[in-house]
Amino acid sequence: MAIVLHTHDSSLVSSLFQLIRVSNLPLAIVFGIRYLRSRQTTLVLVSRTSFIGLVLAITILYLIQAIISGFQSEMREKIIGVIPHAKVVVPDDPSTHADLEIVLSNHSDVVAYTQTAESNVLLSTDRKVMPARLIGVDPSQFLQTTSLPKFDAANALGDFSAGDFHVVLGDQLAQSLGIELGEPIAITLPSFVVTPLGLTSRFRNFVVTGIINTDSVLDYQLAYTHIEHVANALQLANGVNRYQLRVSDPFEVRAVVSSIMRSLPLSTFAKVHISAWQDSYGVLYEFLSTMKKVFFLLLSLLVVVASFNLVSTIVMLVQERRSDIAILRSFGGRTLFVCVVFMLPAATIATLGTLTGAVLAWLLSLILEAIYPWIVATMNLEGVQRVFLQLLDVEFNLVDFVNILAFCLGLSMLAAIYPAYKAATLDPAEVLRDE
Repeated sequence: MAIVLHTHDSSLVSSLFQLIRVSNLPLAIVFGIRYLRSRQTTLVLVSRTSFIGLVLAITILYLIQAIISGFQSEMREKIIGVIPHAKVVVPDDPSTHADLEIVLSNHSDVVAYTQTAESNVLLSTDRKVMPARLIGVDPSQFLQTTSLPKFDAANALGDFSAGDFHVVLGDQLAQSLGIELGEPIAITLPSFVVTPLGLTSRFRNFVVTGIINTDSVLDYQLAYTHIEHVANALQLANGVNRYQLRVSDPFEVRAVVSSIMRSLPLSTFAKVHISAWQDSYGVLYEFLSTMKKVFFLLLSLLVVVASFNLVSTIVMLVQERRSDIAILRSFGGRTLFVCVVFMLPAATIATLGTLTGAVLAWLLSLILEAIYPWIVATMNLEGVQRVFLQLLDVEFNLVDFVNILAFCLGLSMLAAIYPAYKAATLDPAEVLRDE
């Protein structure tokens, strides 16, 4: 069967082969790029609609993933980095302390530990009373087990001494009490002393010398002073009722705790209790990890819909280029070659859509970070700040981007397979019969 090429078809083919010689690009890519730049009005409208839908889906997916990643990063830095990775509750017994310190000193995964005296207390001013957790620390030991000094600009923690009766408060705790630096505050412990007038609660006036702002839930809870003040108030003979531990890998702390417990003498094992940070904040961290996966699965459905919208684009492109397909097939174009020609536009749209969506998500994150306090105040979401963090810190990471790009490309290729295969199996004689 003779095939007649029209003048414009011959010039098209010759110009394409000339482009191949100049650019040294594979022939399928050259055709794919040319078809992507189609000027047919309906096809342009459909392809742009598919592109916009894909961009919006990627923007929402990437932005939500980045917001949750930001929460996780801030929690690792501002909560897990500040609190002890493990805490040991000990009785007021010298032999127990000695056995425990031997094990902690020789354990390879324990980076540092410190002795503390802790108690729940009431903080009171002339205006208000608030509950808090008072932690008595020895600055020389404590500052090696926490990243809290980076949030203590005035170095108030490092200036603690036994006879000064200074206290450092969390920022939100100080705001709730309406107290500022240099002002006195009364601290009442849940223990009593017998006097001629009866039982009297133990309390002492302190001076606020520091306010720490971690922008986390800890700012609502914690107060710090020198260990001697709390030990004396609790009448601890050894001056200690807790040990705070910092381990090499906080996410493997449960294994470290088990190892420490196995290393303790039996008499000491029965007297101590060790808890990991996950016992207090693990649910929150697992919740964030789970929500990130759930949102990825849910929002990826938007990407699925947007990707399969590319089917209509490729189908229309195939209908528009039926003559070109017939000519390519007549020149010996294989099925795979034609499939690549029509899958390339889908891959290009998917890649450009992912990149555009990522840029748009980044721009939206800047706006969200700026208006987050206004959103919290307007929608009465102060409780969210207490549970999560006070500031919104959106964190984009390469792993999320690569996962989303691979997911989008995979779906786009899957969506384009059927129309591309239909194009590759067209009968050239049938198509060119009326040409």
